Amino acid sequence: MSDSESSARSSSLLASFRALTSGSTGYLVVNAINITEGIAYFGILALLTLFLQHGAGWSLQDSGSLVGWFTALVTLLMVPGGVVVDRLGVRRGFTVALGLMVLGRAVLLIPGVTGPGAAALWGTGSALFVMAAANGVLQPALYAGVKEYTDPKTASMGYAVLYAAMNLGMAGELLIAGNVREWWAQSVESTDPSVQTNGLLGPLLLCMLITMATFVLHTTVFTRKVEARDRTAQEPVDDEYARKSFLEKAKSLPITDARFLYFIFILLFVRMLFAHQWLTVPHYATYELDVDVNKFLAINPIVIVIFTPLITAYTQRVHVLTMMIVGTTISAVSTVLLWGPPSEGLLIAYMVLFSLGEAVWSSRFLEYVADMAPVGQVGAYMGLGCIPWFAAKMLTGQYSGHMLAKYIPEANPNPVDPETQGVLFRAIHEFVALLPAGDASTMWTIYGVVACISPLGLIAARKWIVKGVSSGIAE
Repeated sequence: MSDSESSARSSSLLASFRALTSGSTGYLVVNAINITEGIAYFGILALLTLFLQHGAGWSLQDSGSLVGWFTALVTLLMVPGGVVVDRLGVRRGFTVALGLMVLGRAVLLIPGVTGPGAAALWGTGSALFVMAAANGVLQPALYAGVKEYTDPKTASMGYAVLYAAMNLGMAGELLIAGNVREWWAQSVESTDPSVQTNGLLGPLLLCMLITMATFVLHTTVFTRKVEARDRTAQEPVDDEYARKSFLEKAKSLPITDARFLYFIFILLFVRMLFAHQWLTVPHYATYELDVDVNKFLAINPIVIVIFTPLITAYTQRVHVLTMMIVGTTISAVSTVLLWGPPSEGLLIAYMVLFSLGEAVWSSRFLEYVADMAPVGQVGAYMGLGCIPWFAAKMLTGQYSGHMLAKYIPEANPNPVDPETQGVLFRAIHEFVALLPAGDASTMWTIYGVVACISPLGLIAARKWIVKGVSSGIAE
């Protein structure tokens, strides 16, 4: 790249960023909600399996399975949630989502005070369902908000900033969560025997309070006047789409496009690796390294915040499929760093390299799906595009606890007799028993090999996929 080209791209980057951050209250509010929800959602998610196991009384396997179903439902419910957003609009979609979020997160905290028991099991399950429904509306509202409050010149950077902003919130929470947890354990739980969650309740309570503050911010600042004034996307010429039934709207989605479906589903395998950040890394760091997991989980969002906008700015002319191949390859190969004895340094290196791979392709994928959608259908399209993410989180949650019990037995101090469990539990247990014996390095080797299916699948079908991936991106 010549100096003049580099200078031109840098100028374009600055111009796009200035355009995004000046004059649009609507866009700024969308990202403010994105940041605070990044704090709350990922702050809870990072500690959720540990809280369910030690605070609510779920087993290791069942806590992983429940979190897997929760995160999967978040994605699955984005499909009807997207239709809700298309019908209500971005502003009212946020109102519904944040209201449900406050309710769900408040109920989730109750077992931290009452202790384990049947009520705690039902309470946490119900709370997670409400939170999943809320997230199912919130995520399409964020994507639709970016499309409504950006123009063609700033759209690419708009999605990059959206993704980076979410991770900025995630990083902020993870960096302080350890201190909050330690303070809560020493200042509250040490003096109140009825509250014993090993400090986990403290960060979760903070996340719930942040959600309440976000709801107040939204209802106060993001008024109907602001929504109408700052919208840049053109309204549909008529309301034909709005008059369609739910089934008619579903038929208009690209669910019969084989290239589109292959493109989004082949990413499932590397997405499964990402799900291990909250299903496996917390236990790996706790039992293999005996360190605070939050400092490791904070690496991913920090890398995303720094590199996603930069990589997007300098690769806008690169075909989206090329970015998918490069990014997924980097993320999948990063597991090689964990194929040896446990090491803090290697875990840090793994998190950095994996995150760089994610930064290469993540926001461009969002842009591609949103670009396919006509005005008024962005929420529904984004929901469909995230269906493979649902499958990845659901599948990973089902087997992660069993893999931990086999390869890191210290994480399972109270083993469950498989014969007392359901058919699915026993089937997964028997399948995992067939895998090679070993330790944590064996587990990561298996995960890495599976993740490599994504880049290999994209490479094998590149010519076929390219014919259906246009979206204005240079080939």
